[in-house]
Amino acid sequence: MIRVNGGTFMMGCEDKRDKDCEDNEKPAHEVTLSTYSIGKYEVTNAEYAVFMNDVTANPNRVDNLDRYITEHEWGLQKTTVNGETRWQPAKGYEKYPVINVNWDGAVAYCRWLSNKTGQQYRLPTEAEWEYAARGGENSEKVNFQYAGSNRIDEVAWYGDNSKGTNPVGRKKANQLRIHDMSGNVYEWCQDWYGDYSGNKQTNPGGANSGSSRVYRGGGWNYGERYCRVSYRNYSTPAGRYSPLGFRLAL
Repeated sequence: MIRVNGGTFMMGCEDKRDKDCEDNEKPAHEVTLSTYSIGKYEVTNAEYAVFMNDVTANPNRVDNLDRYITEHEWGLQKTTVNGETRWQPAKGYEKYPVINVNWDGAVAYCRWLSNKTGQQYRLPTEAEWEYAARGGENSEKVNFQYAGSNRIDEVAWYGDNSKGTNPVGRKKANQLRIHDMSGNVYEWCQDWYGDYSGNKQTNPGGANSGSSRVYRGGGWNYGERYCRVSYRNYSTPAGRYSPLGFRLAL
C-alpha cells in the first residue's frame, strides 16, 4: 500500500489544462482529501484466488461466489479437487490483474481481507482514485494526462500496445510509485455514479444513490482517451468484464 498525503486538487477535466474532455468530466471542481493509502498494484489473480478458496471452504458461508466472478483464460478458473471446488489462476497468469470481477465481488474481497488482517480495506472513492492517479500533492505541478506521464506508452497497457492484460507493475509508476492507474484494467471505485456539481468538496463519496458504480483508468483494449486520469465510466454493480478489476484503499 502507498500512503497518499491529503491535499487539495482540481478534480475533473478543464479544457485549458486537459485534452479530450467529456461532458461527464465537467465541471472541474476543487476537492480536499484527508490522508489515505491505496494499492501500489491492482489486485492479482493469485490474490483473489486465495479469497475465493478461503470463502469456499467456509461451511458457514452464505454467498454464491459464482455471482462475483466469471472464469476467463487470463483470469481465474474453477476446478474440482477430491470433490471440492477450487479456484486457481490460469497457468502463468498469477500476477496478472484479476478480471471479470463485479463490484460486489470487489467489495467482498475488501471485507474478507479486513477480517483477516484487522485493517479496514475498501475500494477507493472516485476522488481518491483520481488524486492518486494525478500524483497526489504533485498533481498541479506535473499535470499529466495519464497516470505518471503525457506519453501513454510509458505508463499504460492499452489498445495500441496490448492484446490482453499484462502482469501488474511492468509499466513505469507514477509520482507516488503506483503502477497501472492508466490502462491494463479499469478499476472499480466505491461511488455511485452521478454528475459533478461543481461545488468545493471535502472527502466526497459520490452520489447518495444510483443504479451504477464508477470505474476508472482505462483498459487493455481501449484507446488512449479512455486512459486519461479524468475519464469516468460506470456499470451496474453486477457487471463483469475482461478489462475490469480493482485495487485496494485503506
